[in-house]
Amino acid sequence: MAQRQETKAPSSQKPEEHLIRTIARQMIFDFQRYACISFQEYEALEQNLTMHLIPAYYRLIYHIDINNELTESIKKTQPEVFDITQKVVCHLEKATCSKISDHEIAYVAMHFGGWMRREGISPIVRRSVYIVCGEGIGTSHMLKTQLIELIGYIEVRDLLSKRSYEEMSSIDVDFVVSTTPISFKGKPVHLVHPILTAYEKKTLLQYGESAETMFDKNNVNALFNIIQQHTIVQNEKALLRDLNELLHPAYVSHQKGWKPVLNDLLTEKTIHLQQTAETWQEAITKAAQPLLDQNTIQKGYVDAMIQSVDQNGPYIVIAPQVAIPHARPEDGVNELSMSLMSFERPVFFSKDEKKQVRLIIVLAAIDGMTHLKALKQVTMLLSDEKRRKELVEAKELASVQKLIDQFSQR
Repeated sequence: MAQRQETKAPSSQKPEEHLIRTIARQMIFDFQRYACISFQEYEALEQNLTMHLIPAYYRLIYHIDINNELTESIKKTQPEVFDITQKVVCHLEKATCSKISDHEIAYVAMHFGGWMRREGISPIVRRSVYIVCGEGIGTSHMLKTQLIELIGYIEVRDLLSKRSYEEMSSIDVDFVVSTTPISFKGKPVHLVHPILTAYEKKTLLQYGESAETMFDKNNVNALFNIIQQHTIVQNEKALLRDLNELLHPAYVSHQKGWKPVLNDLLTEKTIHLQQTAETWQEAITKAAQPLLDQNTIQKGYVDAMIQSVDQNGPYIVIAPQVAIPHARPEDGVNELSMSLMSFERPVFFSKDEKKQVRLIIVLAAIDGMTHLKALKQVTMLLSDEKRRKELVEAKELASVQKLIDQFSQR
């Protein structure tokens, strides 16, 4: 997440546009740092955010107010994204010498939120789905609208009541989306809320990308035949059953939008106090060990965190004496998790005295959204100088847990 080098504005570009592009670059860099994520389509995001900020810049310069009807909705449905955006717009406020309204912030938050959902998503083959609801046809239509908006390539074959679905002997769609528990009929079922959560939306999108061949019956049979050619199968019927169960999970969505709070992640098993380390690499490795022990991350994730600091510098030092190392989910995260380790003596992340660290909080995120509530609570705790000092110097687990509990609001 190294900050991009600023370039000279081309002669055809107005000075204001060059300034706004610089602001967009600074906002993206800070957003990544606060959210502990990395945008892959950085250049495209920078270009699009710049275009969005140009009219906002002039509205602020000339004190033109706007009204965003979605402001309260964004605050309610994406509070963490809104809060982080509220922090990063300081660059725009500084450039315009104006205080930015919540309505303007909400528009920028929608932009960031949209790109967070967009990451890694590419066009795929049109897929078919049944929607099952136990709460009436109104809920079915509402869910249908959300699915079509989320996945433009989807074909909703029918809206079914739970009773109608259960009476069917077989189904001829790629998958089923249901708001109520239903039986498994050979096709994957996504159990969701009537209003899709961010986690559910991401799961549905990932399913659409990765399940193109996974759930095809012909592929299961082909895999079975390959195994049969190279091994002695003692129980063909049992092997075929197990392959179908592996490749046809009854329920794809398990967490249903779970967003843990801080004390869900920082527990007795993931907190270690007053350790020692000679180098920052050793410190990160030690701090990540509890997550390796619980198999929530792989060894490659530790290597990726160290490599990121090697390449980008000590950007992970986010507060006095505190660092939050992290890497991308695909670098080896098995499960959302977090660990905390304090050190008796400062660990030097660079020659700069401000980069001395005595507290490391390792973050292993599974996506761009699920960890944000807990991360926000970490930020609130670390922003309090007195409590941050208590956390760094604590020698008893109970005192650390008490501090964490104070900031773990659901």
